[in-house]
Amino acid sequence: MAAIVKEIVAVDQEKEMLDEGKLQAAQKNLSNITWLLSRAEDISDDIGKFKVTTIATAFHWMKQDEVLEKVYGLTERGGGVVIVGNASTMINNKGNDPWKDVVWNTIKEFLGEQRRAGNSVYEKSKDPFETVFARSKFSNFRTFNDTYKVSRSIDDIIGYLGSTSFSSYRLFGAHLEEFKKVLTERLLKLDPSGKFIETAMVEAYIGSK
Repeated sequence: MAAIVKEIVAVDQEKEMLDEGKLQAAQKNLSNITWLLSRAEDISDDIGKFKVTTIATAFHWMKQDEVLEKVYGLTERGGGVVIVGNASTMINNKGNDPWKDVVWNTIKEFLGEQRRAGNSVYEKSKDPFETVFARSKFSNFRTFNDTYKVSRSIDDIIGYLGSTSFSSYRLFGAHLEEFKKVLTERLLKLDPSGKFIETAMVEAYIGSK
C-alpha cells in the first residue's frame, strides 16, 4: 500500500515482524512508513488521524470491540476500516490446492490433531466479524471477495509456516529440521519442480465512518 498512499503507520507487537517489514520496505525504496512496536489495543490518539486502517488475520486475536472503538476515533470522517485475509488457508483449503493438504497433514503429524494457536489451541471467535462490526460505531458494513493465483516455492511455504500461530517454528522444538525435511520430501514427491500454485481467496470486511 505504501506505493499508492502518502503515509503509513505500521503497527505490530513483534519486533521481528517490524524488522522484516523494514527490510522489505528498504528493498523497494519505500520511505513513507513509520514503524510502531505496540499492541493494537495500546495505540493512542498520538499516532494521528487516518483515512483507512487495515487489519489482517491478527484481528482474530485482538480484543475486537476495543480495537474497533480505538480505530474509529483515529479515522477521519469519510474514511474507514478493512479487515482482510486469505479465506483459503492450509487449514481451510477452499481452493482445493492438493499441496495444502500435504502441508496440513504433515503439521498434524508433528504437532497433533488439534490446531495449535501459539501456546494454546485454537478457539473459534465467539462472534462472526459481521456481528462485531454491527455493534461498532462503523456503518455501511459490506464485504468484498476475490480469487487469484500465486506461485509458491517450498522455501516460500516453509517461511510462511514459521510466521503463523499454528505452526510457529518454536512449536516443533528439536524436531523443526526433521519437519522441514519431511515436508520438503513430500512436496517434491507431489511436484518435483518444487513450485506450487495457490488459489488465494481474499475476503474483506469493510466499515465506514
